[in-house]
Amino acid sequence: MNLNYITHMARLESDYNSMQQIKGEVIKWEGMPPANPTQKTYPNKYRITYNILAPTVRGDLPQHIVEIDCSSLHYPGHPPGVRFTTPRVKHPHIFEDSNVCLGGFPLEESLAELCVRLARFLQYDPDTINLNSAVNADLKNWYLHNRHRFPIDHSPLPRLGEESGGFKKKAIRQAPRLPLNEVPGKITVKRQRPGDNYSPH
Repeated sequence: MNLNYITHMARLESDYNSMQQIKGEVIKWEGMPPANPTQKTYPNKYRITYNILAPTVRGDLPQHIVEIDCSSLHYPGHPPGVRFTTPRVKHPHIFEDSNVCLGGFPLEESLAELCVRLARFLQYDPDTINLNSAVNADLKNWYLHNRHRFPIDHSPLPRLGEESGGFKKKAIRQAPRLPLNEVPGKITVKRQRPGDNYSPH
């Protein structure tokens, strides 16, 4: 069996297990197709609903929907596709076509961690914004003139536990991206520690 396929399917299972941690009122999600663990089938696309007040091209809106596409067999070696399907959020790292510039996507970042990172985008957490890598000058200037407003939403975000779907998280500062032909049988998930320098791009 193709090693890329095996790695991809193992990651989809890991992602589904990690997503169990973030069910709540602020972040809701739906996997497609529905999971069937007895048949070892798991979603390769997710629709995430964020109940977070954030500015959009149509004014401040309280709800936003993001589609995350993990269907490529190159995933997780390559980042998933991430796109807003509701009115475009005005954010330095969101393109005019509503695709999200993820910047760094380490292999060790679980899907649940990515979803929480996107929630932090919506809350304009300064640790998730790199103005040197804004997607265009207009959005960068818009943010600079409006950042005194943020955060306009203080909803508490899920706190991911130390164990995620049976995969142990290592508290390490850097974790190398493994080539797809060297992926071990277990996926290790890295958590960023306070004080780590993080650049979204």
